[in-house]
Amino acid sequence: MRRAVLLPLAFVAAPAAADGPAVCAVEQAILCPRFEECARGLPAAINLPALIRLDPVGKVLEARLDDGTVRVTPVSDVIEAVGSTLMQGVDEGLPWSMSVAMDTGAFTLVVADGEAGYVAFGVCSRALAR
Repeated sequence: MRRAVLLPLAFVAAPAAADGPAVCAVEQAILCPRFEECARGLPAAINLPALIRLDPVGKVLEARLDDGTVRVTPVSDVIEAVGSTLMQGVDEGLPWSMSVAMDTGAFTLVVADGEAGYVAFGVCSRALAR
């Protein structure tokens, strides 16, 4: 079953959440079904948008899927750690967590599902959101 998953992506390359929106690009997505081998590929392979816009002040992520559907995902927790931003939330019943490097914008994201795990890698930029 291919489920539309909006993997949340963080705001980075800035010291604080209030610095404004960011555009995030998913470079690689991995789907690991329960008791099966993992599949690695581009974001579209698991119905993940390639670009996601984050509004850190409003604590939401927005993305347009290939079919034109606009998805909005709330960000419930943001923690500014030394050198990284940690975020988590729930999207359509699926818990997610991610870590973003503040200096480069590189991120790793995981989403948990009872039948599969999702991992995404990519990078975010505030400059693209302006």
